[in-house]
Amino acid sequence: MKADYDDAQGDGHWRTYLGLFFDRAVAPISYAVDDFAGITAPTLILAGDRDMFCTVELASAAYRTLQAGELGIVPNTGHEITTPIIDAMTDFLIRHSVTV
Repeated sequence: MKADYDDAQGDGHWRTYLGLFFDRAVAPISYAVDDFAGITAPTLILAGDRDMFCTVELASAAYRTLQAGELGIVPNTGHEITTPIIDAMTDFLIRHSVTV
């Protein structure tokens, strides 16, 4: 992590990132899944079937509250970003992009 962040952003940036991450991770959440019902934009709920932070059941519950939701469950995947995750996100964004 140190090498990744420092190489990309400069010496010591990994410490800055951890500080930002910690502050966000421990901040109280001011919304609940039921609040998703107010989202009108197309929204993708995407989780791995082995995700320890967002289970298939939690992802499904969030999806059911959305007006224009889509649910993607990626097999054999945890909380990491994998090629199938990127493919699912890209597909969603292409299908919902607005051409001018």
